[in-house]
Amino acid sequence: MHELHQSAETQLTIAEHVNNRFEQAVMNPGFADLASLFSEEELSNDPRERLAQLRRIGTENWDFRKGAERQAVQWGDGVFANPQSEVGKAVFAGATKLGMVEPTPLAEGDYDMVVLGGANRSPLERLEWGLEQPARVHTIFMLGSTRKLSDAEKNATADFAPGAETEYDLMRAAVSSTFQESGREFTLTRAAYAYSSGEVAKVDRYATDVGNVYVLCAPAPDKAATGRDRANTSDTYRLLRTFAGNYLRTSDRKLALSTNAFFSGFQEADVLAEITLPTGAEVTCTSFAAAYTGKTRLPSQLLQEALSYVNSLTKLDEAIRAQVEQSNLGSVIAGLESRRQG
Repeated sequence: MHELHQSAETQLTIAEHVNNRFEQAVMNPGFADLASLFSEEELSNDPRERLAQLRRIGTENWDFRKGAERQAVQWGDGVFANPQSEVGKAVFAGATKLGMVEPTPLAEGDYDMVVLGGANRSPLERLEWGLEQPARVHTIFMLGSTRKLSDAEKNATADFAPGAETEYDLMRAAVSSTFQESGREFTLTRAAYAYSSGEVAKVDRYATDVGNVYVLCAPAPDKAATGRDRANTSDTYRLLRTFAGNYLRTSDRKLALSTNAFFSGFQEADVLAEITLPTGAEVTCTSFAAAYTGKTRLPSQLLQEALSYVNSLTKLDEAIRAQVEQSNLGSVIAGLESRRQG
């Protein structure tokens, strides 16, 4: 696919914008509040030094997954399983400042929308939330993978996705269910899309009264090369970038990420790294609280996703620096830092 190339000046403007959002996120007082529960270390006023401190504190104290899938984790006991304990209340207060607890509605305006795949009913819930917002949505990109569903997931989604075997099946069923239940009409076309050497993605296009809804399914990566047997969020963003990158570069509409507030921090950092930085597409996040889907969250879960947020901010920092270096804009970071200090 032929891609539009951006000038060095455009890349500079994008890098500066993304770097500003990166620094604002790292300096969010919610991170300092959470860190103070586990460490008396004074956090640096330099965003990158502070990020390194947060990564160390978080890795030592907030990692309850230990590499396991979220739905397979035992989320602790004692104060970390009790939202009403003093520590639990403090965790919720810090996570609220990070945008991980309360809903964030989407402002009125014209948007394209991204809905990430996820476990259980997440694809359906994220699509429904996005369409409920007081905004005009034109094109929707549903990003999924071939991850196999557990038996528990199959049972939890049987009402809208009977027979589903993969996350991709859940994404397609979420679209069909959402539009059928509201009595809206749509037509479906399906295709295979070769987007890089040896990789073929599945693409479903639903023509609806909202606009086109694309379900993009990233193939499983080479496990020998990546150590993974399924696509991750970055893989699905890469698919979106190659499938619709030129559109995203030239569209005058913002891109809205519709998701759970619980996951919004790290997912927004990822989309800044994988979509905004390479294409310049302006991204905003709209998210729903746990109560929207009848769920409750534990302090241990919030700490885990705060660590995910820190890890994604680390990747975002690396992406900013890589783009600066590749674009021969080596003075950008220094200039941004001196400008901030001045």
